[in-house]
Amino acid sequence: AKAIKLGTATPDAYINLAQLSAETGKLTFAVDTLDRAAAKFGDTLQLLLTRITVFRLSDDPAHALEASNKAISTYPESPDVRFVHGLVLAENGRLLDAIDALETLTTAHPNHVDGLLKLSHFYAFSNQTDNALAISKRAYEIDPSRDEAIENLAARKRESGDFEGSSKLFWQLAESTPAFAPEAYSQLADIVPLTELAPLKQAIEAYKVRAPEERAQLDFARAGVAKRLEHYEAYEASIT
Repeated sequence: AKAIKLGTATPDAYINLAQLSAETGKLTFAVDTLDRAAAKFGDTLQLLLTRITVFRLSDDPAHALEASNKAISTYPESPDVRFVHGLVLAENGRLLDAIDALETLTTAHPNHVDGLLKLSHFYAFSNQTDNALAISKRAYEIDPSRDEAIENLAARKRESGDFEGSSKLFWQLAESTPAFAPEAYSQLADIVPLTELAPLKQAIEAYKVRAPEERAQLDFARAGVAKRLEHYEAYEASIT
């Protein structure tokens, strides 16, 4: 704000001020800041993207879509705009249009991993299991070390009935990225073979909890293991 008042600010100052204002509930001021920036610098790509972000941060999907439509009409070839446009369409309940937008994006930019991952989610939401799995595999092949790609493919494999393949990926995720371990253990509790329940139980108990939500996920994992082992007292203890 001080930089802007000095009269030498770049667009970044307006962008930062607008986003911080939206994050603290000052939507009107955030929009006014962007209007002043547009009057000074024109409708640059980053200013248009920030306008979308401001409305999304403020939980205003209708105005986010309005801003997104303007951005895509101004920068129709921008992959960043196309990606965000797909997200905003979904947030406005237009899932099929969101799928179409991300299909267009990933056709033009076949290595756009974020677009592929989100498209996979949207296919899954619309019960297009085969398409969701195929797109998940593409994202994983492009970036096999990315946690989100591993998790997404594991989830899609589980939905398609490939529990063995899903289990291997969830184990990989738990071992490579501790932050994903509680969720992975919760998933594994339902799908690993009975012979792997003992090592899974050991892994759950050995995990050092970092946050309250992790404790809840670990309790779900414990409950899943206990139920499959028919240890009903332990199952009840985990869910209460």
